[in-house]
Amino acid sequence: IPQPSSSPTTAAPSKRPSPKPSNKPTVNQAKWWVDWNSGKCVQDCIGDKPCGGKVQGSWVATYTTVQSCCNTMSWKPFKDCSNEPLNPPPTKNPTPQPSRNPTALPTFGSPSSSPTPLPSKKPSSSPSDSPTNAPSPNPSRSPVTPSPTIKPSTASPSKHPTPGPSTSPVPDPTFHPSVSPTTGSPSRSPSKNPSLAPTTLKPSNKPSNKPTPGTASNNKWYPGTSKCLNDGKEPSWQANLYTSQSTCCNSHFSWDYNDCMGVKLTGSYKWWIDWGAVGGGKCVQDCEKSEGGSCGGLVPGSYIMKHNSAEACCTAHLSYLPFSQCKYK
Repeated sequence: IPQPSSSPTTAAPSKRPSPKPSNKPTVNQAKWWVDWNSGKCVQDCIGDKPCGGKVQGSWVATYTTVQSCCNTMSWKPFKDCSNEPLNPPPTKNPTPQPSRNPTALPTFGSPSSSPTPLPSKKPSSSPSDSPTNAPSPNPSRSPVTPSPTIKPSTASPSKHPTPGPSTSPVPDPTFHPSVSPTTGSPSRSPSKNPSLAPTTLKPSNKPSNKPTPGTASNNKWYPGTSKCLNDGKEPSWQANLYTSQSTCCNSHFSWDYNDCMGVKLTGSYKWWIDWGAVGGGKCVQDCEKSEGGSCGGLVPGSYIMKHNSAEACCTAHLSYLPFSQCKYK
């Protein structure tokens, strides 16, 4: 029967542990690098996100912040580039003591400066111009009889009466329509230019089976396969609807915004690397191929880096090739 060892295999604990926890939490200072397998910027560490493993080689570029790392993939939104968790989990080591200053009580707004006055204890001799906000505490025992409406008197007599009555009394107002119409009399001769016929179209013999689609100005813009459309044929499940074409193109085709907007670009005649050129990558000029020379087509997107010369392009992308093999034609 094997006997237990005489001493433990683990190291002895320290004699003097730290008296209290550190004032600031430990911050992961690991560098960031691009993990092309996941297409994200990850940290040079092993563990939960944002860690993505150790850097695989000294030639891999590292960055101090995730923002500077994601700048190398500017065509991606930041949330798709960063490996940071959207909802970070709670800390595994909570603070040992609660905060010294608790959160202040919530406020619900100060009361109004002048509350509604209570009704007076003694009723006024005459009714008020406006009704009170609350009913009277004790209702009257006998019903209140409304006073008869006094017909308003005519205008007060003048200080100096006229010597005699007026010649003809003022007639009572009539409520009958006037005898003569208010419209003007008809013209004596007809106009030389009669009014035109109504501009409505003749109705069709048979109604259509489908409703007429709205005009392009009333339709919403929605993302298609390669550009935004507003033909009124968006699928019923399509929830991405926009009132402007530019908003739709910015949201779904930002890497090829000009093509989505239907903007025809002109070449800058600068140099860019075309990795799909015949014979491998070539440095070509930003102009239509039909122009000949070193023109290799327009730059397919704003994310492509352009150079002022073929030499600069070859040095940046194909420095391991002779210049004659790097330059297109």
